[in-house]
Amino acid sequence: MPENPTSREPDAWRGLVLTAQLLEATLDRQLQQLVGIPHAYYGILVKLFERPDQRARMSDLAAQLRFSQSRLTHAVRRLEDQGLVERMPGEGDRRVVTVALTHDGVQLIRRAAPKQASEVRRRLLGRLSPEQVDQLADITGVLLAGLEEDWR
Repeated sequence: MPENPTSREPDAWRGLVLTAQLLEATLDRQLQQLVGIPHAYYGILVKLFERPDQRARMSDLAAQLRFSQSRLTHAVRRLEDQGLVERMPGEGDRRVVTVALTHDGVQLIRRAAPKQASEVRRRLLGRLSPEQVDQLADITGVLLAGLEEDWR
C-alpha cells in the first residue's frame, strides 16, 4: 500500500475483496436453495453449457476455471453423481478425459440462469449507473489481464 495516508487504495482493495466474498456467498446460498449445488459447481456447468458441443477436456476446463486438477475431478465426480455431467474417454487419446453436460445439466442451467442473472443484477449491477457498469467492466478487464499473466 502507498505511504500516502490520504490514498483510497486500502479502501478500494478491501472493498473489492469484501464485495467478491459477499457476492460469492450470496450466489452460493441462492444456488444451493434453488438447485442444490454450490456456485463453483454451477460455474462448471455454465462453462460446458456455453460450448457448442457442451463438452470439454477436463484439463482445458480446469485451466479455464482456474481449478486444480484434483478440485475439478472432485467437483465433476459430485456433478456426475447428480446426473448433471458425464465423463468419457477423449476421442483418439484414452489418457484424455472429456466431461459433457447431460440433459439434466442443461435443464438445471435453463432453470437457474435467469434467477442467477436477476440476483446479480439486484445485488450488484443494478446498483450501478450504466456508466459505472462500463467503468467496472473496464477496471476488472485491466485487473484480470494482469492476474491472468500468472496463470499462463
